[in-house]
Order: sequence, then structure tokens, then C-alpha cells
Amino acid sequence: MTVSGYIQVESGWCLNFTGGYGEFTDEALDAAPTFAFVALCHDCALAVARALPGVFRPQSMFHSMSATELDRTDGRSCCEFAWNTNGDGCLYVGDKDGGWTAKIDPAGNMIS
Repeated sequence: MTVSGYIQVESGWCLNFTGGYGEFTDEALDAAPTFAFVALCHDCALAVARALPGVFRPQSMFHSMSATELDRTDGRSCCEFAWNTNGDGCLYVGDKDGGWTAKIDPAGNMIS
């Protein structure tokens, strides 16, 4: 399979390992990986995000949960990196237990 350009996975994470001259995967030395694009599912991306807490902070709103995803999860958050709105004007962020916490009120103010 040959993939060119960007790919996308619902609630997943797509990584580009094409590299470049003098980078970690150096195309100039023909050392570029066979699969330059890697797509991680949600659970694998979540494992990486949790392993790098200095890069991916909880409640940092890295991905939204679509209405379809909310239907599949009975309205529960999938993880602590999710965000959503529910029509009341507030922005909510997920937690590790499937719950939601209000982050921004209808006037656009941060809730601490």
C-alpha cells in the first residue's frame, strides 16, 4: 500500500515518519522506514499521551467527541483529553472516569 499526503483516523492519531536530510529518519541514506505514515487507534494514542504527561496534559482538549461517538459511549467521555459541548453554551472536558467537567462557561470565561 502506498500512502501520500495526510491520512486521518477518527479519534486516532496519525504520525508522519518520512523524515528528511539530517533528521531522525534520514531519507538521504535510504534509511526511511518502509511505512512512513503510522495511524494509531484511540486506545494506542491514549497510551502514548498518558506516557508523555509533560506533552499531553489532562483536560488539554486534544480531540473532540462527535455526536456519533457520544451515542456509542452513552454520552460518557472517552478519556481525559476529550472535549465537547452539549448545547448549553459550556465547553466540557473529559476525565479518566468517563465524566465531563465544565471548562468554559457560556460567556467564554474559563472555569477553574
